[in-house]
Amino acid sequence: MSKIKIITDSSADLPSSLIQSEKIEVVPLTVRINKKEFVDQQDLSPQQFWALSKSSPTLPETAAPSPGKFLQAYEKAEKDGYRGVICITISSKLSSTFSSAVTGSQNFDGSIPITVIDSKNVSIGHGLSVLAASKLSHSEEKIEAIEEKIKNLIPKTKFFIALDTLENLKKGGRIGNAAAFFGSLLSIKPIISIKDGIVTAESRQRTRSRSLEYLIKKIKEESPIEDLSIAGAQALDIDNFKNQISNFYDLSNSIISEVGPVIGAHAGPGAIGVAFHSLK
Repeated sequence: MSKIKIITDSSADLPSSLIQSEKIEVVPLTVRINKKEFVDQQDLSPQQFWALSKSSPTLPETAAPSPGKFLQAYEKAEKDGYRGVICITISSKLSSTFSSAVTGSQNFDGSIPITVIDSKNVSIGHGLSVLAASKLSHSEEKIEAIEEKIKNLIPKTKFFIALDTLENLKKGGRIGNAAAFFGSLLSIKPIISIKDGIVTAESRQRTRSRSLEYLIKKIKEESPIEDLSIAGAQALDIDNFKNQISNFYDLSNSIISEVGPVIGAHAGPGAIGVAFHSLK
């Protein structure tokens, strides 16, 4: 058994097989579609989410887990014999999930230490921090040492996303500095990035192919890198995109995941994101 229990929320977009093999505990957010509420990853798969979204007249909404849900996860970790917990959440600037996780830890009256970390990222960018913590949790290092390593890694975690539309981000109020794109929504394929936990305008491209070329350009510019991972939101061209990357980067050990309902509600269909750790 791992010495330290790793807990995260369902927005990390890690493949279920990886979550199971690493024994990561996931506290789910909820998704509301057409006035009906679903528990992410339990009541709603990515495929079901996209099907329901297409038939819904309103944009899906998401809600953070309650502090009590995190408290239950902490208590379970202690009961299962772990000597500590590290919980890593979606950016605190984009969701109240971090706040709920902290409040849950403050209400915990057990004897093991609970550390809550803001990933300052989303989707697979968030997931990379979770996975790094999981790998470190198998060591004999103290929880404080693992926490320090993850916090040092977070600024080196880059995440760039090619969107097919800005409508979901605009309607959901998560646009942040990317508001600079407005005025020509119909004529561009925007690229956004996550910087210090905020959605930021990165580039605007005229066609889909150019937007994906831009992602490839960013990967090359940021090199040397490691842990390159890809997440797609019903992106039909993701295989072609992977093939282009494999011409210069070995993807055999990379995470290839689906964008789940929580992030998909804001990114919209067709989005492709790339995350990696910069070695510069």
